[in-house]
Formats: sequence, structure tokens, C-alpha cells
Amino acid sequence: MEDTETQRRRMLWNPEDEVFAKGNWCYDTPGTVNEQQVLNLFTLDELIAVVPRKMMQPRTFIMYPGDTLLIGATARVDLVRVRTIRRTPVYYTLAAINKLRGQLISRMLFVYAGKGIIFRSIKMSVFASEQLPLNVMKTNEVESFLSRYLGSAALIAPQGDANRLAQFPQVGSWLFISVGSFGVARSRKNYRPGQKSGRFILQLESQEMKLNGRGMEEGAADVILSSIGWVCITGERAMITLRAFTPAAKGLAMRRPPILPFSAKLRGARIPGTAAYRDKPVELPVNERRLTKSKALRQHSKKWKDGGKYAEGMLCEED
Repeated sequence: MEDTETQRRRMLWNPEDEVFAKGNWCYDTPGTVNEQQVLNLFTLDELIAVVPRKMMQPRTFIMYPGDTLLIGATARVDLVRVRTIRRTPVYYTLAAINKLRGQLISRMLFVYAGKGIIFRSIKMSVFASEQLPLNVMKTNEVESFLSRYLGSAALIAPQGDANRLAQFPQVGSWLFISVGSFGVARSRKNYRPGQKSGRFILQLESQEMKLNGRGMEEGAADVILSSIGWVCITGERAMITLRAFTPAAKGLAMRRPPILPFSAKLRGARIPGTAAYRDKPVELPVNERRLTKSKALRQHSKKWKDGGKYAEGMLCEED
């Protein structure tokens, strides 16, 4: 009986099947609390937004040195610099420069011997809850942006008044200054309940990360942002320097190689006037194959419906 049951289970769930042969496996440990997670810092309403409710789809952005990616108000990734390893300059014809003059000049890094313009950019593909808003801006604009929207519904999490913000994170410190600074603390004061003057800005501690790009077709590494998600970095063959932020620098790590190295290819067309690309629906091959097979069976059944009363049974046996 046991042998029969074991064989039946293998037929239902066989790791050697072609569907799973090229897959990767991981161990899930639900309920385990560790010092590197941040889920315990959120309220129930915030958790509903932070924890993904369905399959995560990559949201891809083009980033230039000096740009910052904000994931709600819970995490942040700065692109500090992209230093070319191969010093061969990239030349652009005069016609190409004239055609894209407005966009290219705004992203110009330097002129090489007066002959051409060298551009450096990377793509960041974000895997996080679809409810968390993503914002890309210049690093020097982050301060004013957060001083305006931190704690509001626009950033989803954390959300609330000064009393709520003072409790996030439970380990960490807050800045008491007139205009906040996101990630850099110059002076710290303890929060006093009922205090009305000033503004409290969460201090997200950071970690610098360096990696070598592998070309614009394949991701080089994942920047892991604790329980919030991760960001796949795709860039040219250059030394890429990043600075990642989470509350108290919890759960910051770099994963090489990335778990989904070609996630940047799962993007649609560029949204005009922004750094974002349109989301491209992800279709799992196994589901697509099942749908195709099911459709073929339905067509076959309809075709032979009048051919005999055993047509349906024959199809089931073949399946």
C-alpha cells in the first residue's frame, strides 16, 4: 500500500518533471521572527499594503547617477555612481544628438575630448507589493519630498501622525528638525508626546554596495530590502555603486547572482516623461501550456461531438 501511495504522489508531484527541472527551490519558515525582518514594525493596516497579496511583477525604472528610488517610505536605493571599467568612449552622431537633444543633454555626464557624449545608466527592477508606491527623483530632492509626504496616505507606510511615526522603527532614532533629512542624521532629540513644533523624520540607516554590471541584458545582483522585497540591478559592464536604506539597516544584503536575472526584459514601453516602463503582464509557461492543451481538447471535442457517443471518453483517456 505504501509503495502504491508513494508512486501516486510521485506522479502528482515529480521534481524531475520538465516543468520543475530548471526551477529553484527555497525553504519557507512562516512565523519565524528574526532581527533582520521589518514586518513587526508595521501596523495591521500597513502590513496589508506591505505584504504582497498576489504574484509580484517587476516594475522597471531607468536610473542615472544621482537618482534615488523610494519604495513607499520604507526603503530607498540611491545610485551613487557608475564607473566604466572599459575606457573606450561611446560616440553619438550629431544627428542622434539633435534628435534626442533635450533628453540626452539633461543626462550628460561629460564630454570626451569634444567628440562625443558618454552616458551611463542602469535599470532597477523592483519586486515588492503592488500597493507600495515607487518614486524616482534626484537624490537632492528626497529631503523636500519626504518632508511633505511622510506619514500621509501618498506613501502608504508608515502612515499616521507624529505618535505613530515615533514608534517606527521600534529600534532606531528620529530626527527633530524643522525640515527632515532622510537617511542622514546631524542632530537627534528624544520625542516628547504632545510636542507640536518641528517635524519627525525617520532615520533609515544605509549600507553601501558595489557590483560589476554584466550588460543591459542580464541582471548583476539583487539588492535585498529585508521583508519589503528586492531590487534587481541591470547595468552596463561598469563598477556600480549603490546605497541602500531600510529602517535601522535591517535585512540589507546583496544576492549574486540574482534570482531572476532577466527580469528587466519583462518590461513594456517607456512611459514618456518619466523614468518608468509600463508593466508587462507575466505569463507562466506551465499555465500557458495548460490553457493551450485545454483549448485544443475543447476544439477536438466540439469537432467530434457528433462522431460517436464515446468521443468524450476517448479524449479523457488520451488526457
